Amino acid sequence: MSEFEPHQYRSALANLLASQQTLLTSLKGCIAEEREALNNRQSETLFKLASDKQSHMENLEQYLQQSKTVVDHLKAQMPDASTQDIFLWCDPSGALDELRLDVTHLTDECLTANQHNGIQVRRQAQQVRRALSTLRGEDLTAIGYGARGENHKGHDSRSLGKA
Repeated sequence: MSEFEPHQYRSALANLLASQQTLLTSLKGCIAEEREALNNRQSETLFKLASDKQSHMENLEQYLQQSKTVVDHLKAQMPDASTQDIFLWCDPSGALDELRLDVTHLTDECLTANQHNGIQVRRQAQQVRRALSTLRGEDLTAIGYGARGENHKGHDSRSLGKA
């Protein structure tokens, strides 16, 4: 371990993690704005936010790859050390490891919020498909379960022209 200095890696990892933290915070804001636009059905805003999210994700991917390269190099030098051990070796105060954990927490928050938005998008798309099918007069008969667990055929649909 004496061949390389921890402070060199500490500053490199701190800069990379701080950049990731900034991007994730911005991405979290984008996802919150996306939820608001979904609730208000603002399609133009959604397209802009999708572009912003894509840009954030591409930049985040670059920083993640750079961080992985640094950590992989350190793991090659210290094969028995865990990631936490490596971060503590670089910064014995623990601040760098806390930053890593914060980035991990922000990543989880973004994933959860984005999945929630995805569910909402699918639900809205399904509602639109049903509405279009009704307008076209297409069959919307649903098969479900009855009270006793048997297959149950739902009500037939009627087009607006027949209603």
